Amino acid sequence: MHPITLLPHLSDGRFHSGQALGEILGVTRATVWKLIKELEGLGLEIHSVTGKGYRLIDPPELLNPDLIRSMLTPEVERTLIRLDVLPQTESTNQYLLKAPEIEAPGVSLVMAESQSAGRGRRGKPWISPFGRNLYMSFCYSSFTPQHAVEGLSLVIAVALCRSFRHFGAENVGIKWPNDILWQDTKTGQAKKLAGILVELVGEANGQYRVVLGIGVNLHMSTEDADGIDQPWVDLKSILPGAQPSRNQIAAYLINQVHDVLAQFQNQGFAALEQEWKQYDQVLGRQLTVRQGNQTIHGKAVGLDPAGALLVETAEGIKRFYSGEVSIRSTLTQTPSLSR
Repeated sequence: MHPITLLPHLSDGRFHSGQALGEILGVTRATVWKLIKELEGLGLEIHSVTGKGYRLIDPPELLNPDLIRSMLTPEVERTLIRLDVLPQTESTNQYLLKAPEIEAPGVSLVMAESQSAGRGRRGKPWISPFGRNLYMSFCYSSFTPQHAVEGLSLVIAVALCRSFRHFGAENVGIKWPNDILWQDTKTGQAKKLAGILVELVGEANGQYRVVLGIGVNLHMSTEDADGIDQPWVDLKSILPGAQPSRNQIAAYLINQVHDVLAQFQNQGFAALEQEWKQYDQVLGRQLTVRQGNQTIHGKAVGLDPAGALLVETAEGIKRFYSGEVSIRSTLTQTPSLSR
């Protein structure tokens, strides 16, 4: 039995005895105690008092696939062949990459309450506390090689920015190619709010299985973020008023991802280039681009039609389809914000 089974019975914030919980679940008090310890191991704070039982402090809102589906557009529902919510997994991207070949056309979506080995770009860890943020991966089984490579993470970044602004987040933008940043107007510091990881698997028919991973910081404590070695922020900290429900944010984001990908597949990156420019955090900035053993300095002057970054250097304009970008200015003195 997974410890998440206990959460619905503890989410009212009241004390519940081990005996009562055991009767509900059909297990012994010793099993309840073990499940409580496993919940604590996931990072949840539980108040235990002899004679009263257990009380969950600050219960998380669990992801509900039926509720999320009820908020999806008809267009998304027609293409979504699978929506799974896992209590815990190594990585939502790895879960889909390791899945058997997906024959049916459509989209598979996997979300997780936590990840034991979440990954950002270039293998960097993605901190994934239980029930606090969003960790989701989409799998598309019918991308051509060109569509699989060119500009994909850029348009997903547009979908993220659309979603955050819809819920009231100001000063959000994109650091090429796939970091979503929030600009702290008090300090001028850029802090990472979300990230994207695109991975490909070649199929026998010459096409690609494309897995799009998205991580969003929604409600992080300083203890949760202890392993993050860069400036970060969560949505709760920057939204005015009450934060929307976790399920509502997830559903809206899924709808936006579908919309931008439909445009991208039909028209390429050019369909979203003007919107990208609204969020662009690097245009006109002095940059350092690291690509393998090379380090290139220059000024960002825009993107080409495929979404490659154009950098003006002493040797002329250079084009980058990937790389680690650091902004060299007093406004955002941060290292590369991939994590």
